[in-house]
Amino acid sequence: MIETHLSASQLQREYGLIVRKKRLYSFILLILFFSLMATGFIVAEDRNAGGFLDGLSKLFDFPNAVISEAFAEVDKIPGLMLQYLPDLIETINIAAAS
Repeated sequence: MIETHLSASQLQREYGLIVRKKRLYSFILLILFFSLMATGFIVAEDRNAGGFLDGLSKLFDFPNAVISEAFAEVDKIPGLMLQYLPDLIETINIAAAS
């Protein structure tokens, strides 16, 4: 086994080189990641019938419709809970068994 003794300044210099190399690799990977994400969005935009950016403004339309329908029919909740209670119990049993 060969032992090498480095001085404190040599250790700091070596550590600094390793840290800079790691930061460079991380920066390159980050650039690569964002490049791939951007090209993926461009490809998806070109291949889909509807555009991603066009649909972005409609992102909350479905949750708004569901919530407004739920508030409009809030008086039916007890009856629906009673109607679907057996299905809920069956689902809980299946989950517990698995």
